[in-house]
Amino acid sequence: MTTHFFKGSSVEQDGRRINADQALMQKMEKNGLFDPILKTKINLKRCNIPVIGKWINVKLMNILGYDDDIVKNLIINLLELDDLDGKKLQYELTGFLEKQTGSFCKELWDLLIDAQEQSNGIPSSLVDMVNENEMKQKTVSQTDGYDRNVDSRFQRHNSRDRGYSRERNKNDKHERSRDTDRQRYDSRDRDRKRYDSRDRDRKRYDSRDRDRKRYDSRDRDRKRYDSRDRDRDRDRDRDRDRDRDRDRDRDRKRYDSRDRDYGSNRNGDGEQRGAISNVTSVDDDKTNSNKNH
Repeated sequence: MTTHFFKGSSVEQDGRRINADQALMQKMEKNGLFDPILKTKINLKRCNIPVIGKWINVKLMNILGYDDDIVKNLIINLLELDDLDGKKLQYELTGFLEKQTGSFCKELWDLLIDAQEQSNGIPSSLVDMVNENEMKQKTVSQTDGYDRNVDSRFQRHNSRDRGYSRERNKNDKHERSRDTDRQRYDSRDRDRKRYDSRDRDRKRYDSRDRDRKRYDSRDRDRKRYDSRDRDRDRDRDRDRDRDRDRDRDRDRKRYDSRDRDYGSNRNGDGEQRGAISNVTSVDDDKTNSNKNH
Protein backbone atom coordinates (compact mmCIF):
# COMPACT_ATOMS: atom_id res chain seq x y z
CA MET A 1 0.00 0.00 0.00
CA THR A 2 1.49 3.26 -1.09
CA THR A 3 0.99 6.47 0.87
CA HIS A 4 1.18 10.03 -0.46
CA PHE A 5 2.66 12.90 1.52
CA PHE A 6 0.36 15.56 0.06
CA LYS A 7 -3.40 15.21 0.32
CA GLY A 8 -6.30 17.20 -1.04
CA SER A 9 -6.48 19.21 -4.25
CA SER A 10 -4.71 22.25 -5.60
CA VAL A 11 -6.36 25.60 -6.33
CA GLU A 12 -6.59 24.76 -10.04
CA GLN A 13 -8.29 21.44 -9.21
CA ASP A 14 -10.79 22.97 -6.81
CA GLY A 15 -14.20 22.84 -8.42
CA ARG A 16 -15.49 25.79 -6.43
CA ARG A 17 -12.88 28.15 -7.89
CA ILE A 18 -13.43 26.81 -11.41
CA ASN A 19 -17.16 27.31 -11.11
CA ALA A 20 -16.67 30.84 -9.74
CA ASP A 21 -14.33 31.75 -12.63
CA GLN A 22 -16.75 30.36 -15.18
CA ALA A 23 -19.61 32.29 -13.61
CA LEU A 24 -17.64 35.55 -13.75
CA MET A 25 -16.58 34.92 -17.35
CA GLN A 26 -20.20 34.24 -18.31
CA LYS A 27 -21.25 37.47 -16.61
CA MET A 28 -18.54 39.43 -18.49
CA GLU A 29 -19.62 37.84 -21.78
CA LYS A 30 -23.26 38.67 -21.06
CA ASN A 31 -22.24 42.31 -20.44
CA GLY A 32 -20.42 42.39 -23.78
CA LEU A 33 -16.93 42.88 -22.35
CA PHE A 34 -15.32 40.25 -24.65
CA ASP A 35 -14.53 41.28 -28.23
CA PRO A 36 -15.72 38.76 -30.87
CA ILE A 37 -12.18 38.54 -32.30
CA LEU A 38 -11.07 36.67 -29.16
CA LYS A 39 -12.97 33.62 -30.39
CA THR A 40 -10.42 33.17 -33.21
CA LYS A 41 -8.11 30.19 -32.67
CA ILE A 42 -4.38 30.95 -32.61
CA ASN A 43 -1.55 28.62 -33.61
CA LEU A 44 1.23 30.00 -31.46
CA LYS A 45 3.88 27.82 -33.13
CA ARG A 46 3.61 29.96 -36.26
CA CYS A 47 4.10 33.23 -34.29
CA ASN A 48 7.39 34.89 -33.42
CA ILE A 49 7.03 35.10 -29.62
CA PRO A 50 10.20 37.20 -28.94
CA VAL A 51 8.99 39.98 -31.26
CA ILE A 52 5.48 39.90 -29.81
CA GLY A 53 7.04 39.88 -26.31
CA LYS A 54 8.84 43.16 -27.12
CA TRP A 55 5.54 44.67 -28.26
CA ILE A 56 3.88 43.46 -25.03
CA ASN A 57 6.65 45.05 -22.96
CA VAL A 58 6.28 48.42 -24.76
CA LYS A 59 2.47 48.31 -24.48
CA LEU A 60 2.60 47.53 -20.77
CA MET A 61 4.99 50.45 -20.25
CA ASN A 62 2.47 52.75 -21.94
CA ILE A 63 -0.45 51.43 -19.88
CA LEU A 64 1.13 50.98 -16.44
CA GLY A 65 3.83 53.65 -16.66
CA TYR A 66 6.59 51.28 -15.51
CA ASP A 67 8.24 48.01 -16.52
CA ASP A 68 6.34 45.12 -14.91
CA ASP A 69 8.01 41.75 -15.57
CA ILE A 70 5.37 39.91 -13.55
CA VAL A 71 2.49 40.89 -15.83
CA LYS A 72 4.63 40.30 -18.93
CA ASN A 73 5.60 36.78 -17.80
CA LEU A 74 1.97 36.07 -16.90
CA ILE A 75 0.87 37.00 -20.43
CA ILE A 76 3.61 34.87 -22.02
CA ASN A 77 2.70 31.90 -19.81
CA LEU A 78 -0.98 32.24 -20.71
CA LEU A 79 -0.10 32.41 -24.40
CA GLU A 80 2.00 29.25 -24.17
CA LEU A 81 -0.87 27.18 -22.76
CA ASP A 82 -2.13 24.30 -24.90
CA ASP A 83 -5.74 25.48 -24.70
CA LEU A 84 -5.12 29.15 -25.51
CA ASP A 85 -8.29 31.15 -24.85
CA GLY A 86 -8.58 34.89 -25.42
CA LYS A 87 -11.48 35.28 -22.98
CA LYS A 88 -9.55 33.58 -20.22
CA LEU A 89 -6.54 35.81 -21.00
CA GLN A 90 -8.68 38.95 -20.67
CA TYR A 91 -10.26 37.60 -17.47
CA GLU A 92 -6.84 36.94 -15.88
CA LEU A 93 -5.47 40.39 -16.86
CA THR A 94 -8.47 42.42 -15.69
CA GLY A 95 -7.06 42.75 -12.18
CA PHE A 96 -3.81 44.29 -13.54
CA LEU A 97 -4.89 46.42 -16.52
CA GLU A 98 -8.46 47.18 -15.34
CA LYS A 99 -10.39 49.24 -17.95
CA GLN A 100 -7.70 48.95 -20.63
CA THR A 101 -7.72 45.15 -20.59
CA GLY A 102 -10.24 44.80 -23.43
CA SER A 103 -8.38 47.09 -25.85
CA PHE A 104 -5.05 45.46 -24.99
CA CYS A 105 -6.35 41.92 -25.62
CA LYS A 106 -7.98 42.99 -28.90
CA GLU A 107 -4.71 44.54 -30.18
CA LEU A 108 -2.74 41.49 -29.05
CA TRP A 109 -5.15 39.12 -30.79
CA ASP A 110 -4.96 41.18 -34.00
CA LEU A 111 -1.16 40.85 -33.91
CA LEU A 112 -1.32 37.10 -33.28
CA ILE A 113 -3.76 36.57 -36.16
CA ASP A 114 -1.53 38.63 -38.46
CA ALA A 115 1.61 36.82 -37.24
CA GLN A 116 0.30 33.32 -37.88
CA GLU A 117 -0.54 34.33 -41.44
CA GLN A 118 3.03 35.54 -42.14
CA SER A 119 5.84 33.22 -43.17
CA ASN A 120 8.33 34.62 -40.66
CA GLY A 121 5.76 34.81 -37.84
CA ILE A 122 6.17 38.59 -37.50
CA PRO A 123 3.08 40.80 -37.77
CA SER A 124 3.20 43.22 -40.69
CA SER A 125 2.70 46.16 -38.35
CA LEU A 126 5.84 45.19 -36.41
CA VAL A 127 8.12 44.63 -39.42
CA ASP A 128 9.24 48.25 -39.41
CA MET A 129 10.11 48.03 -35.71
CA VAL A 130 12.11 44.84 -36.29
CA ASN A 131 13.95 46.36 -39.28
CA GLU A 132 14.74 49.47 -37.29
CA ASN A 133 16.19 47.38 -34.44
CA GLU A 134 18.28 45.38 -36.94
CA MET A 135 19.60 48.58 -38.51
CA LYS A 136 20.55 49.88 -35.09
CA GLN A 137 22.39 46.66 -34.32
CA LYS A 138 24.21 46.82 -37.66
CA THR A 139 25.26 50.41 -37.12
CA VAL A 140 26.47 49.56 -33.64
CA SER A 141 28.49 46.61 -34.97
CA GLN A 142 29.94 48.77 -37.78
CA THR A 143 30.94 51.50 -35.39
CA ASP A 144 32.51 48.90 -33.13
CA GLY A 145 34.53 47.50 -36.09
CA TYR A 146 35.62 50.96 -37.13
CA ASP A 147 36.70 51.72 -33.60
CA ARG A 148 38.69 48.49 -33.47
CA ASN A 149 40.47 49.42 -36.73
CA VAL A 150 41.26 52.86 -35.42
CA ASP A 151 42.55 51.38 -32.20
CA SER A 152 44.80 48.99 -34.10
CA ARG A 153 46.19 51.87 -36.16
CA PHE A 154 47.04 53.97 -33.19
CA GLN A 155 48.38 51.26 -30.94
CA ARG A 156 51.96 52.13 -31.88
CA HIS A 157 51.38 55.76 -31.01
CA ASN A 158 49.66 54.86 -27.79
CA SER A 159 52.59 52.71 -26.63
CA ARG A 160 54.63 55.91 -26.25
CA ASP A 161 51.97 57.49 -24.10
CA ARG A 162 51.61 54.50 -21.80
CA GLY A 163 54.58 55.52 -19.69
CA TYR A 164 53.15 59.00 -19.30
CA SER A 165 49.74 57.57 -18.54
CA ARG A 166 51.24 55.31 -15.87
CA GLU A 167 52.91 58.27 -14.21
CA ARG A 168 49.72 60.25 -14.57
CA ASN A 169 47.77 57.39 -13.06
CA LYS A 170 50.16 57.20 -10.14
CA ASN A 171 49.79 60.91 -9.55
CA ASP A 172 46.06 60.63 -9.88
CA LYS A 173 46.05 57.80 -7.37
CA HIS A 174 48.07 59.90 -4.95
CA GLU A 175 45.71 62.82 -5.45
CA ARG A 176 42.69 60.61 -5.02
CA SER A 177 44.15 59.08 -1.88
CA ARG A 178 44.85 62.59 -0.56
CA ASP A 179 41.35 63.64 -1.46
CA THR A 180 39.89 60.60 0.27
CA ASP A 181 42.01 61.27 3.35
CA ARG A 182 40.95 64.90 3.30
CA GLN A 183 37.31 63.90 2.92
CA ARG A 184 37.70 61.41 5.75
CA TYR A 185 39.20 64.07 7.99
CA ASP A 186 36.49 66.53 6.98
CA SER A 187 33.83 63.96 7.74
CA ARG A 188 35.44 63.31 11.13
CA ASP A 189 35.49 67.06 11.81
CA ARG A 190 31.84 67.31 10.82
CA ASP A 191 31.00 64.39 13.04
CA ARG A 192 32.96 65.92 15.89
CA LYS A 193 31.15 69.23 15.43
CA ARG A 194 27.86 67.41 15.29
CA TYR A 195 28.68 65.56 18.49
CA ASP A 196 29.80 68.81 20.13
CA SER A 197 26.56 70.49 19.11
CA ARG A 198 24.63 67.53 20.47
CA ASP A 199 26.57 67.77 23.74
CA ARG A 200 25.80 71.46 23.96
CA ASP A 201 22.16 70.79 23.28
CA ARG A 202 22.17 68.02 25.87
CA LYS A 203 23.78 70.31 28.44
CA ARG A 204 21.27 73.01 27.60
CA TYR A 205 18.43 70.57 28.02
CA ASP A 206 19.96 69.35 31.30
CA SER A 207 20.23 72.90 32.58
CA ARG A 208 16.63 73.52 31.56
CA ASP A 209 15.60 70.39 33.37
CA ARG A 210 17.47 71.50 36.48
CA ASP A 211 15.85 74.91 36.30
CA ARG A 212 12.46 73.31 35.80
CA LYS A 213 13.04 71.05 38.80
CA ARG A 214 14.18 74.05 40.83
CA TYR A 215 11.08 75.97 39.82
CA ASP A 216 8.94 72.96 40.64
CA SER A 217 10.55 72.65 44.08
CA ARG A 218 9.95 76.37 44.63
CA ASP A 219 6.36 75.97 43.61
CA ARG A 220 5.97 73.05 46.00
CA ASP A 221 7.55 75.11 48.81
CA ARG A 222 5.30 78.04 47.97
CA LYS A 223 2.26 75.79 48.03
CA ARG A 224 3.42 74.31 51.31
CA TYR A 225 3.89 77.81 52.79
CA ASP A 226 0.52 78.86 51.46
CA SER A 227 -1.09 75.81 53.03
CA ARG A 228 0.67 76.59 56.30
CA ASP A 229 -0.54 80.20 56.14
CA ARG A 230 -4.06 79.04 55.45
CA ASP A 231 -3.86 76.62 58.38
CA ARG A 232 -2.45 79.36 60.60
CA ASP A 233 -5.21 81.76 59.56
CA ARG A 234 -7.80 79.05 60.12
CA ASP A 235 -6.39 78.36 63.61
CA ARG A 236 -6.30 82.07 64.36
CA ASP A 237 -9.91 82.49 63.27
CA ARG A 238 -10.90 79.43 65.31
CA ASP A 239 -9.11 80.86 68.41
CA ARG A 240 -10.73 84.21 67.84
CA ASP A 241 -14.14 82.63 67.57
CA ARG A 242 -13.46 80.54 70.66
CA ASP A 243 -12.38 83.66 72.65
CA ARG A 244 -15.42 85.54 71.44
CA ASP A 245 -17.69 82.69 72.49
CA ARG A 246 -15.93 82.49 75.85
CA ASP A 247 -16.38 86.26 76.39
CA ARG A 248 -20.01 85.98 75.43
CA ASP A 249 -20.52 83.12 77.86
CA ARG A 250 -18.76 85.05 80.59
CA ASP A 251 -20.89 88.14 79.91
CA ARG A 252 -24.04 86.04 79.78
CA LYS A 253 -23.15 84.42 83.16
CA ARG A 254 -22.43 87.82 84.65
CA TYR A 255 -25.76 89.15 83.43
CA ASP A 256 -27.51 86.06 84.77
CA SER A 257 -25.84 86.46 88.19
CA ARG A 258 -26.92 90.11 88.26
CA ASP A 259 -30.45 89.14 87.39
CA ARG A 260 -30.48 86.55 90.17
CA ASP A 261 -29.11 89.07 92.69
CA TYR A 262 -31.66 91.62 91.63
CA GLY A 263 -34.46 89.09 91.97
CA SER A 264 -33.30 87.95 95.40
CA ASN A 265 -33.18 91.56 96.60
CA ARG A 266 -36.68 92.17 95.38
CA ASN A 267 -37.93 89.09 97.20
CA GLY A 268 -36.27 90.18 100.48
CA ASP A 269 -37.94 93.60 100.36
CA GLY A 270 -41.33 92.00 99.79
CA GLU A 271 -40.94 89.71 102.81
CA GLN A 272 -39.97 92.65 105.03
CA ARG A 273 -43.05 94.59 103.89
CA GLY A 274 -45.25 91.59 104.59
CA ALA A 275 -43.81 91.14 108.10
CA ILE A 276 -44.35 94.86 108.92
CA SER A 277 -47.91 94.72 107.64
CA ASN A 278 -48.58 91.66 109.79
CA VAL A 279 -47.15 93.38 112.86
CA THR A 280 -49.31 96.44 112.32
CA SER A 281 -52.41 94.33 111.85
CA VAL A 282 -51.69 92.50 115.08
CA ASP A 283 -51.25 95.79 116.88
CA ASP A 284 -54.49 97.07 115.44
CA ASP A 285 -56.28 93.97 116.62
CA LYS A 286 -54.87 94.41 120.10
CA THR A 287 -55.96 97.99 120.28
CA ASN A 288 -59.43 97.15 119.07
CA SER A 289 -59.77 94.37 121.60
CA ASN A 290 -58.64 96.70 124.41
CA LYS A 291 -61.16 99.24 123.34
CA ASN A 292 -63.93 96.68 123.44
CA HIS A 293 -63.01 95.60 126.89
